[in-house]
Amino acid sequence: MTSVLVFLRFMIVFCLVTIPNIATSAPIPEYDMKAAYLYNLAMFTEWPQNASNSPTNNTVRLCILGEDSFGASLNNLSRSRNTGMKIQLSYLNDAKQADFCQILFIDKSEIKNTASVLKLLENKSILTVTDNEELFRMGLMVGMFLDKNRLIFDINYALASAAKIMISSKLLKMARHVI
Repeated sequence: MTSVLVFLRFMIVFCLVTIPNIATSAPIPEYDMKAAYLYNLAMFTEWPQNASNSPTNNTVRLCILGEDSFGASLNNLSRSRNTGMKIQLSYLNDAKQADFCQILFIDKSEIKNTASVLKLLENKSILTVTDNEELFRMGLMVGMFLDKNRLIFDINYALASAAKIMISSKLLKMARHVI
């Protein structure tokens, strides 16, 4: 029963993001779609209860490392959701600040630092996400990519599992590739 409710929440959030734009026939801005995907990742992911960065009070801390390409998209998403889950945004200057993040979005501007960032995150339950294919192949857990004006995503389930992060089977079914 709870999985049905969770799926319904996912669909409601997705519709809230997409329907207003469909009605006006305007394309959905890329980073609005990516922000919605990040929100849904947070909703459909479970972190270990005993981890030092476990979500508290239904609040998930989403951290951005590198340039902020999202603009207001994430701010709007973090403010007004009636799903019972809150997103707390943090913009990091250094990966050493990521200890309390549940989700770490790594921008392509950090590509030269990725190996050291991943070394810092070893043995931590932090879901790593990017929108750059090269970064994803370097060892991040989730990659979001545009394909013919459609947002698709890949999941490295092996890496997420090794970090004791459980990604919902519903998301796994929607992914283009699960590694």
